Amino acid sequence: MKKLIYAFLLLSITLFSCSKDDDSTETEVINLVDTKWEGRGTFGGLPEPVKITLEFKAGGKVEGYNQPNDWEGTYTFDTKTNKGVVVEDGSFKMPFEVSGSTLKFEIEPKNWITLKKQ
Repeated sequence: MKKLIYAFLLLSITLFSCSKDDDSTETEVINLVDTKWEGRGTFGGLPEPVKITLEFKAGGKVEGYNQPNDWEGTYTFDTKTNKGVVVEDGSFKMPFEVSGSTLKFEIEPKNWITLKKQ
């Protein structure tokens, strides 16, 4: 009987010690401050793709460039979902999301433009 209890106790300890918290998925915390992202895309009826650059600065500031226009705005970013919004001129909102070294953002509805981290 002692051997049976010992085997059951050993099996229980083994099962519980091997089980890990599978619900906790480690996600990379992305820091956008002082990063630069570049790519090409079309929007606003442009016939050909243009170069697009986003530079995220401290204090929620962002600088953008799309041939031939420079612009400035603000941004918010949720590090839990890796999603955010760039706001240009206080009213024009462009949602974006980051995955690894890729940033996708939407200037026009359903028109996602992909940028790569530089």
